[in-house]
Amino acid sequence: MNGGMRHMADPPMLTPDLLLRFPGDTVPTQPDLLEAMAKRLQAAGAVDERFLPALLEREANYPTGLPTEGIGFAIPHADAGLALRSAMCVALLSEPVAFHRMDCPEEQVSVQVVVMLALANPDQQAQVLGSITRSFEDARFWRSLVESPLSHEDLVSRIKGRMMPEES
Repeated sequence: MNGGMRHMADPPMLTPDLLLRFPGDTVPTQPDLLEAMAKRLQAAGAVDERFLPALLEREANYPTGLPTEGIGFAIPHADAGLALRSAMCVALLSEPVAFHRMDCPEEQVSVQVVVMLALANPDQQAQVLGSITRSFEDARFWRSLVESPLSHEDLVSRIKGRMMPEES
């Protein structure tokens, strides 16, 4: 299943500068990771300084860790509409970072793929989240990206091909 955003008029932007890779001993703590990702979105002009505090508050109240077979995922995001333009920042982690589970907040999941969303249009939220979670069904694909020596450009192309086939 490809599970892309085929019918979305304006899918979230994903460019090589919005992809973060953390090899080995450079994997940050969860708060540092979320801050680094939000700063990348801000540098890209997708969000302003209000985004990170809103995202941290939302993650504390409504965790986004997804326990899946083979590799853990998280989709941290602030309320739709806080973004200046729709974008996503993707982090690939060689070592897992703990996130609280979406379905069971008192438990944690070890996450190696984080997709931070900034959506300017609240009407996009359900479709974008659905498309991203469908792409997570292929844990082997995501595991191969975490372990890949490919360039940021090639990785972004593969991620877009999985989530947004018309954009790649």
